[in-house]
Amino acid sequence: MTRVDFYILKDTAPEARELFAARLVEKAYRLGHKVFVHTANMHLATLFDEYLWTFRDGSFVPHCIEGSEEERFAPVHV
Repeated sequence: MTRVDFYILKDTAPEARELFAARLVEKAYRLGHKVFVHTANMHLATLFDEYLWTFRDGSFVPHCIEGSEEERFAPVHV
């Protein structure tokens, strides 16, 4: 079953959105869900890909950019 959730944040700064999204992706991954993160363009996908590696010390979220060779192994696709 596919589930789609929407969130409204009080803080509208881009950094706040990125941090919230990264934490949410990490939580969903740890709960065993597959996750697809939609961005407006490839540049933003690349930035979020890099952010998932660095947003929190000790965090590991196996992910890939959609269409890459790692795609079939990663539970999180950007």
